[in-house]
Amino acid sequence: MDRRKRSILYGCAIGDGGIYLSKDQSDKTARLIIGHGPKQLEYLKYKQKLLHSVLGGKEPNLYTYKSTNKKTGKEYTNHQLYKNHKYFRQMHRVLYPEGEFKYTEKMLSYLTDQSLALWFMDDGSGTVAKNNKTKKPCGCMTRLSTYCSKEEAELLKNWFKTKYSLDAKFDVDKRNDKYSLRFNTADSRKFVSIVSPYIFYTMKYKIDHVDKYSPRVPDILRDEDIV
Repeated sequence: MDRRKRSILYGCAIGDGGIYLSKDQSDKTARLIIGHGPKQLEYLKYKQKLLHSVLGGKEPNLYTYKSTNKKTGKEYTNHQLYKNHKYFRQMHRVLYPEGEFKYTEKMLSYLTDQSLALWFMDDGSGTVAKNNKTKKPCGCMTRLSTYCSKEEAELLKNWFKTKYSLDAKFDVDKRNDKYSLRFNTADSRKFVSIVSPYIFYTMKYKIDHVDKYSPRVPDILRDEDIV
């Protein structure tokens, strides 16, 4: 399998996807399952076509089911697709080296710009910060909700620095000591420039924060060409 195809599979598996082994030990395949809510149905169909273009064969199955929140009693509609393939067994060993998902150097070595875009569309977000007094935009921030250990976060930070010259900062959920990554205004622009060619049209709202924030031009530069 070539690098581009492999990178797409990893990009689909590290966000809202998961790889599951069959209980039948003789089964040489594993199953990739990806789930999204109704608002992301078109995005899920995009992944369905994308996976089909990579793996060929029968198009991944897509189905809808209902679930109920036991506490509130509210019913939800869920959409999932699944695909069985022998290559997923190899991916499972990389993504779940100790039985649970873990960010590792080996996994990161398979990722490309397109993988990063798929990962971001699943687990990323962007916001525009406003000045408390003037309420005017004063910067923007891009976030990857990785919810991983500090060790994994350090690995990801180094990977982004080495591969993209991006300087990630940490957000820590004190309830469970899980780490996520965020990027400041300058790095947000760079991040978005990397992933934007691969962002599906229904998910472009996730990169709007960079366009919505227009930094103030210093007076000395007004009426002059900015190169």
